[in-house]
Amino acid sequence: MKKWLQFILLFYTGVLLISTSVGCGNADAQKQIDSSSFVSDPAIDPGQDGNPATYDQDPDNLPQSLLRTYDNADGREVQNPTAYIAPPPNASAICRNGEYSFSKRRCGSCSGNGGVKVWLRTDLPKC
Repeated sequence: MKKWLQFILLFYTGVLLISTSVGCGNADAQKQIDSSSFVSDPAIDPGQDGNPATYDQDPDNLPQSLLRTYDNADGREVQNPTAYIAPPPNASAICRNGEYSFSKRRCGSCSGNGGVKVWLRTDLPKC
């Protein structure tokens, strides 16, 4: 009986360690917004956070969750799925968890948010 208990304890400790390392694997791909590092482009309104890659121009529809961005396969900075009260104009999909995706391609959209519930843009390339 004692060996079974040790085995179970060791097994769940291993599962916990593996799930923690897998869950933190994408931590470097996401970054919190630091508006001091953005270059100003007069053609693009950077919004309240100073970052043209995020949507925050409508004061009645501000983000309901923390704004984060990632660099997509093309090297472009894209806003992570974010909760809003209403669909922001440049959202590409609604994820299954209710957040709005800003993906520039179909592949991988809402992958960490339960997948795509509804596509808002049909003109996105597949991959």
